[in-house]
Amino acid sequence: MFTEDGKYLIKCKNGCTPEECSYDPGNDRSVAYFQRSKCEECRYRDRCQPRFLKTRARKEVSWKSVGRAKQLQYMQTEEFSEYAKFRNRVEAIPSLLRRRYHVDNIPVHGKKRTRLFFGF
Repeated sequence: MFTEDGKYLIKCKNGCTPEECSYDPGNDRSVAYFQRSKCEECRYRDRCQPRFLKTRARKEVSWKSVGRAKQLQYMQTEEFSEYAKFRNRVEAIPSLLRRRYHVDNIPVHGKKRTRLFFGF
């Protein structure tokens, strides 16, 4: 969880608060330091992959990467699958008109003339 401006990490996925947090504007990332013992016992450690130092664990996270991960999770749901099927149906009609009937190459201009040309 990030602050409102998306620069500082407040909590990790497991709910731990960082001991120290700073913002790196060059990489647009938040650098957070957690207690090493908490990160070693965390169930999300294999996905999070923190960098273990001598006394604590370091994790660099960007707000954009978290948003992208949420987007990928949503794309695997059944709801998104239904939207994708609907989009394919909607985009099939203009594609068919372009490929089969060559609508882009009609030699007339205007809505009425185009309808007449396409109708004949």
